[in-house]
Amino acid sequence: MALKKQVILSMFLLVTLPGASEVFAKAELVRKSLILDLDADRGVKIVDGRVACWSNQVDFKAREFVATRDASHKKGTGHPALKEIVSAIGGHNAVVFKRQELINSAENAFDHLTTGSGYTWFAVMCVYPQVSGLKDVNSFFGNLKNGGKYEGFWAGLRDDNTLWTGSRNGITFGRWDDNNPQVLGPKLEVNRYHVIAGRMGAGTGNVTIELFVDETSPVASKPYPVNPDGNPSKMAIGQERDATNHPGHESFDGEIARLLMWERPLTDRELEATFSFLSGTYGLSGEMKAVRVSADGSRFVLEGAGGTFRPWGFNYDHDEQGRLLEDYWDAEWPKVQEDFREMAELGANVVRIHLQTGKFMAEPDKPNGASLRQLARLVKLAERTGLYLDITGLGCYHKKDVPEWYDSLSEKQRWDVQARFWEAIAGACAESPAVFCYDLMNEPILAGGKKTETEWLAGEFAGKHFVQRITLDLAGRTREQVAKAWVDKLAGAIRKHDKRHMITVGVIPWAHTWPNAKPLFYSKLVSENLDFACVHFYPKKGEVAKALTALAVYDIGKPLVIEEMFPLKCGLEELDTFIDSSRETANGWIGFYWGKTPEEYRRSGTLPDAVTAAWLEFFRDKADAVKGR
Repeated sequence: MALKKQVILSMFLLVTLPGASEVFAKAELVRKSLILDLDADRGVKIVDGRVACWSNQVDFKAREFVATRDASHKKGTGHPALKEIVSAIGGHNAVVFKRQELINSAENAFDHLTTGSGYTWFAVMCVYPQVSGLKDVNSFFGNLKNGGKYEGFWAGLRDDNTLWTGSRNGITFGRWDDNNPQVLGPKLEVNRYHVIAGRMGAGTGNVTIELFVDETSPVASKPYPVNPDGNPSKMAIGQERDATNHPGHESFDGEIARLLMWERPLTDRELEATFSFLSGTYGLSGEMKAVRVSADGSRFVLEGAGGTFRPWGFNYDHDEQGRLLEDYWDAEWPKVQEDFREMAELGANVVRIHLQTGKFMAEPDKPNGASLRQLARLVKLAERTGLYLDITGLGCYHKKDVPEWYDSLSEKQRWDVQARFWEAIAGACAESPAVFCYDLMNEPILAGGKKTETEWLAGEFAGKHFVQRITLDLAGRTREQVAKAWVDKLAGAIRKHDKRHMITVGVIPWAHTWPNAKPLFYSKLVSENLDFACVHFYPKKGEVAKALTALAVYDIGKPLVIEEMFPLKCGLEELDTFIDSSRETANGWIGFYWGKTPEEYRRSGTLPDAVTAAWLEFFRDKADAVKGR
């Protein structure tokens, strides 16, 4: 999300974003202290169809990066290639490296970056599968000394494309130790472009090295003891150093469209501006089209794009340890990033997240600014990964997270807090096209008949309370009157700040339990301000037809999403039949993902994990057929 939008959001959140008063009208390349600009659109010299030289676009003593090795490839090296008009980066060019390197002959040009000045580097690049020479050392740049203790700085990939960077101070030889730290980032997806950056603090003594991927929050950092007497060497692109003894042996396979270096650590504001500049220049800003209901009310469409959008996604309700997202999204942000990438790779286009009231409301009238900022960060991640968010709110899943003050409120006071919750959430998310919908509450229920309840939360399942009452006492009102008043109040709170994203409520399909039951939240009266119907179905073995009959009750002339499903009570074959047979009625299907890939589940050898692995493989194999119908 652009910084300008963050400033607007801050008014809604009642929190101050750093530097919000200074807005870049248009991001530009930071020129101060820029010493290297290798741009594949400029300064690339081609000889016999291969890259012979790549020229620095900055007036600096390191000017030409030359392919000095034998282009015959007899030693596994040679000249890189130029790939022109790459659609993934807006038609810009890229230099393709396949264990090839370009070397600059200025022996000491970059030495000062690791001996006191500090540095920042940016790369617009994508990776191919790596061909290992030295295990887990596939460098895309470096100025390591060619011998001794190999001081300098570098960045590269493990054999599985896990990103890393680091500096070496020349005090010890170890490949990775306190003097030669490895700052380890996420695993990069093959053939997908990223904006990647590294930054090291200025000065002698201990400084910090940070690694960034597609955003200004570091994915990893480590301390580094600067040695002012370090003596790095020539800068190499596509390689860690001027490796005369084994050219191409510790190089990387992939594409680089732009490589930039500054002889100082950029400020956070400059870092933000540079990410914005490069993302915008290379078309990597992840522009998504918002989803809305079609004009005839029968399906979902993308704004201005035509066609049909079919949700096929996951509930991201807890991880493999049973922790809710809010329990680890601060301390383990790289895990969240990896999980989103994995869900996208499995074919999802929607992720349902679950937000607890107690985590987002510090007091009855005061939202939690830190949680809202982290939510805004998650929304940005969704934009970058192309995943739409089903934002389900007002959770009280973990009873320990429910504030005492919240349970002591009257119905009216509780509804007022819930409205303030949704005002804050909508304020944080309104500008993003990555919001699929706001789900007001997971499986709300009412008090029954003339009975007065004493607990807002219903029974516990697997240590969590998924079902919640919106009233303890009907107090002479009909069930429809209570449900409508509640929906209208919360929908109105959202619409104060967000008038375009859809609103729904995920319900238990009571018609699946009692065949004569009628929808409450999806009755004509109550559903007036709900954009589509949302139900949770777990078909039982041998009862697929019964589930389909119950599903038809919720066909109310609006799109219908099965927001929860899983082979909990039947096998995958019957779940597949349910999905296929429901396609005349339903417009979307959302299952579950709990933080592990099918391969990780398979390794455990347990039956429950085998079931989950089979489910994820089924989901992946069916994705294209469902989304592309």
